[in-house]
Amino acid sequence: MTARTSLVRCLALAACLLPLAVQAYSASVLTRAGAGVSVIGAPGSTEHQPAERSASTTKPEPLNLSNAAYALTTNAQYTASATGHSFASVSPGLVSVFASGQGTGTASPPTYSQSDSTGYGYASGGFADSMTLNVAGVAAGALVWVDFSVRFEGTAGVTRTAVAGGWAQGGNDYHWGLQITSPGWGAGTLYNSGTRTYQVDVNGNVTFNTLQFGAQPMGAWLMTGTPLGLNAWAWAQAFGRGGYSYCPSGCTDQMAGVAYSFMDASHTLAWNGVQGVKLADGSAVDLAGVSLWSETGLNLMQPVTSVPEPMSAVLLALGLSVLYVARRRRA
Repeated sequence: MTARTSLVRCLALAACLLPLAVQAYSASVLTRAGAGVSVIGAPGSTEHQPAERSASTTKPEPLNLSNAAYALTTNAQYTASATGHSFASVSPGLVSVFASGQGTGTASPPTYSQSDSTGYGYASGGFADSMTLNVAGVAAGALVWVDFSVRFEGTAGVTRTAVAGGWAQGGNDYHWGLQITSPGWGAGTLYNSGTRTYQVDVNGNVTFNTLQFGAQPMGAWLMTGTPLGLNAWAWAQAFGRGGYSYCPSGCTDQMAGVAYSFMDASHTLAWNGVQGVKLADGSAVDLAGVSLWSETGLNLMQPVTSVPEPMSAVLLALGLSVLYVARRRRA
């Protein structure tokens, strides 16, 4: 399976996860996670694609899910391997998703074989909650303008090494969405979403980089004293592909190739609190007289504290250890 095939498969699977912002006025969370690998190298090939895992709950409590895949083909002369990991963690006000993939190929000289290893992971999560806005001195059912924000935390990148005929590439996509609804003035009153991409080609060039982290300001007219739906979702996918090319027939030079690619797409989408409130006439409201509580008991006037990011550093260390072993094989 080529990197393009595996990436298309990831996109197809992830596309099925988009309707996570369920229209509901009760708290619920949902996560899905999957991973897969493909290793092709003389004299054989192997694949490992464990079943996608999913879980959901209507309780306002954290929900965590992970998945992993690994494949290896080897003999005395070469080693080709791939790994894929995914992790999703969701709780009211927070969606954390992590995906990684790596492909590695090593060969001791001389070699007349070639390898192509691809690893990928994808993860998604979402929550559906409700919230009620109250402003001191303002009657229920009034519309007020609320400035609020969400924030993005995380890292993304590719670590690649390609020597003596080896090559490597990797990339990721991250999608998110936020929706606020009210039964008083129709569904879809506020809907915001985005896509962020980072990809590195086989030559080590960054071909796409639209990643941005930090707070993203938003604003909407919200009705006081009325339950408002608050839904959010996010998903990430990543792939790493590596291998080496065979020595042409008649080549007299000793040849060795090492290729390592690692993609970390670790992101958290979190509610970041309210920054300002204005009445219909444009006058500012003292935030001390404003409350915004979710059904799950969150004070949404304040930022929701994020959970620790998945241990991308540990996975990176694992990749570096593979690279070290590969170099030992060349020595």
